[in-house]
Amino acid sequence: MGEDFFTKWRFFEGSDPTRGDVHYLGQEEAIQAGLVNATADRVFMGADRERTADSNGRKSVRVESRTAFNSGLFTITVDHIPTGCGTWPAFWMFGQDERHRWPMWGEYDIIEGVHRSERVITTLHTTDGCDQTSVTAGLDRSAAR
Repeated sequence: MGEDFFTKWRFFEGSDPTRGDVHYLGQEEAIQAGLVNATADRVFMGADRERTADSNGRKSVRVESRTAFNSGLFTITVDHIPTGCGTWPAFWMFGQDERHRWPMWGEYDIIEGVHRSERVITTLHTTDGCDQTSVTAGLDRSAAR
């Protein structure tokens, strides 16, 4: 948290890779639209709740860490996660480098709320043919890719 919170994140401004009806805004545009705010003790991120979606989709934000991690403890405290028709709030991690673009190294959704689901889902996405038969449940999974 902190007023400098968003300096640690990159605002994703491309087309939605899942082809959702969303228009991701850059940092300055998101601030002007009231979709992000950071204070000393709270961070807010949201989607446009004032206007209906235009031909580009509903204005929203998606941030990605400026730092890459290969291990760690990651925590999040959430006051509210959007629910309802068409929402898909998420807190997730994925492996990527220049040779291995998403989703080649998989994706781990820590929080994935879909549409009108009554529960948060935790999901591990992999590519077709991902073989994890040599991985033992409960042990270090760092060798599984």
